Formats: sequence, structure tokens, C-alpha cells
Amino acid sequence: MDFVFETSGVPAALPPALSRLTAGGTAVLIGISAQPLDLTLWTIVYRQLKLVGSLIYDHPGDFAGSIAALEDGTVAPHRVLRPGFPLSATADAFAAVRSTAGKCWIDVTA
Repeated sequence: MDFVFETSGVPAALPPALSRLTAGGTAVLIGISAQPLDLTLWTIVYRQLKLVGSLIYDHPGDFAGSIAALEDGTVAPHRVLRPGFPLSATADAFAAVRSTAGKCWIDVTA
């Protein structure tokens, strides 16, 4: 694989994710953990892997505010979330993102 996305933040999940990358592949790290990683630089350097951290937000009040907005009806997820696409229809999902308001997503288990 050229890309993997590690979203759990569980340190033990990173080595298996990296093992699936082709040489020169990119791992996008989204999950957060304060625990140390059991990883050697050899794994990254020898295979010329790229690690990219991605932080959506880091505002302590956002989560509580989001829950409150869901509870009081200010936010209606069904108006934003669209049906998912199977992995085999990834190109269709990207086309939908360009032409449809709301969030499109890919179900990697379908």
C-alpha cells in the first residue's frame, strides 16, 4: 500500500500499519496517545517511509459543545452525513465530495 491511516492512537497499532506500506509509502497518524512507541528508526529510514501527523482540532470545549448541539437539535447530522461508499467505489466517493454538500466517507469493510 502507498498510504495507511492510523486513527486509533494505540501504539501497538503502528508497527502493523507500517508493515503494510510499500517502500516510500506514507503513514498518516490521526489518533493520539501519550504512550511511547515501540519503533526503531531502521523501520522508517531503511524503507524510506514518511510519517505525517494530522490533528483535526485541539480545543477542550469543542467536544462538549458538539454533544450539546446534538442534544438540543442545533446540529442535525443526517443533513450532513451521506451514505458511505464501498472501497471499490473510492473514485465515486471523491467525485461526490466535489459535487455534493456534506460528508462523504469510504467504508473499507464493504
